[in-house]
Amino acid sequence: MYKILLVSILLWSLPLRAAVPVPQDFAYGYKLDVDAQASLNKMELPDTVYQSTVNGEWGDMRVFNGESLVVPHTLVSGQKSVLGKEVFTNLSFYPLDVEQGNEMEIEYFKGILKTKTKNAAVTGDKKRVGFLIDASQLDFSPEKIILKWDSPSAVFMTLVSVEGSDNLSSWFTLSDTEALAMMQQGEHVLEQREIDLSARSDKYKYYRIIFHDEKPIFDLKQVLFKKPGESYLQDAKRVRIKGIKLGDNRYGFDMGGAYPWYNVKINLPQNNTVVPYLLYASGKDWKPDGFYLASGFAFKLAEKGEAVYSKTQAFERLARGRYFIVEFTEKEGGVGSGDVELELGYYPHDLVFLAQGNGPFTLAFGSAIVEPATFKVENVLGTPNVTLGKQNYGTAIIGEKIDLGGPDKLLMPVVSDKKVGAQRILWGALIAGVLFLFWMSRSLLKEMKG
Repeated sequence: MYKILLVSILLWSLPLRAAVPVPQDFAYGYKLDVDAQASLNKMELPDTVYQSTVNGEWGDMRVFNGESLVVPHTLVSGQKSVLGKEVFTNLSFYPLDVEQGNEMEIEYFKGILKTKTKNAAVTGDKKRVGFLIDASQLDFSPEKIILKWDSPSAVFMTLVSVEGSDNLSSWFTLSDTEALAMMQQGEHVLEQREIDLSARSDKYKYYRIIFHDEKPIFDLKQVLFKKPGESYLQDAKRVRIKGIKLGDNRYGFDMGGAYPWYNVKINLPQNNTVVPYLLYASGKDWKPDGFYLASGFAFKLAEKGEAVYSKTQAFERLARGRYFIVEFTEKEGGVGSGDVELELGYYPHDLVFLAQGNGPFTLAFGSAIVEPATFKVENVLGTPNVTLGKQNYGTAIIGEKIDLGGPDKLLMPVVSDKKVGAQRILWGALIAGVLFLFWMSRSLLKEMKG
């Protein structure tokens, strides 16, 4: 008796909801042409899916077969390659100390370095203009140069150029302007110690790093060359949006869709500006108590008439969401006049699904009422990241975009108080009827026993 009453009360308190989604529960869809010879099919999610998703975990999507039945699916990271083992080589280096003049000459033999300057004023005073790196024993061109240093200052930024040579007399510019920095704001520390040469394939016996500043800011302690890996990670797609000012040193950004974000870059409007920042995920209401994602330093420096921007920073873990807040924590100075831009990089997911049943198949997406799927491909075949390399899967071809339930499905339906009251009256009448039948059957059973 008590169990029946408890279940009845629970049923009375819950709203009515569909147990199994149908295509019309979603706003939009795509027709899919699948490979009939493969049980598993794969396709890259188009941007319109991210722009229409309501669930932050991309759970408001399903794949339906020709009978409008849901088939198992899952999302796999869109990063298309895996980096090989990183190999670093420690190299010898030598400071370049020269007298004032207009051209530097370098002589280097068996670990002994001599520098001199043509037309130098004979003063005996020398200045350090950079460092020479001996890479003559290497059989590869570096992907990155990593510098380790000591500095009398905990906060500095300097610009350098990188050049290569095979004979110490003819030098070729590999990178005209690179920013090196060490900055600290409270608990947040930024160290820019790497010089990226991945765009260059030419190899040289010698490299030199030349300071742009009149006076060097750090004392170099170690130089590492990173060997290019056997594979590479494809460049992320990027979304770049101008922010809206929310208040002092706070800017909001609507990225236009809830993509899987992997890295961040902030572009400042004013030259020769360096500011620390905090990045938060937010909601459409721009509440300040968002989820913390990253911190760092954004800068824009003017060098020979060209702007040098801060580097792209990778997130420690995958970031999700559409709305973000950037807060610049330096209260004085600010970022200057003009637009602040947030640039986020993403790799589109691969959608993997089981071509179960007959076609045509439809990818449906965008719904405020559908919950994330609980039955996925990995429930049948294991984790796709592990098994896909061993499975024979086909490529699904995406067709035209179609309206299913329409854009209203992106909004949570509003249930009026009258409708809620009517539903509860009906449930109450049903429960009362069940209890009355239970009472009648129990009374009749007692009379029969009597």
